[in-house]
Amino acid sequence: MPRQNLLRQTLHRWPRLEAAYTQEVREKVDAGYSAGIQKLNDAYRSALDTALKRVSSAGQLDEAVAIKDELTRFTSVVRLTDCIIKVFRLRS
Repeated sequence: MPRQNLLRQTLHRWPRLEAAYTQEVREKVDAGYSAGIQKLNDAYRSALDTALKRVSSAGQLDEAVAIKDELTRFTSVVRLTDCIIKVFRLRS
């Protein structure tokens, strides 16, 4: 009988435990992860901007076009990823 009571109590508390766990993960894990990803994205975008300026001033058109294409692709991927993350967070 005590096992059944313990199981009932646990199942009754489960939604609150899960909500508390989810909140703690958001505060302690997601925030740090998001900040780290943002830092990496900013550094990559900055490196692409610097490279684009360098090859453009050197008259290297093919390289400039390739870097510009990568910058456009990267920006699109980051925006899409951000949207997916927002949708996921809204659903959880």
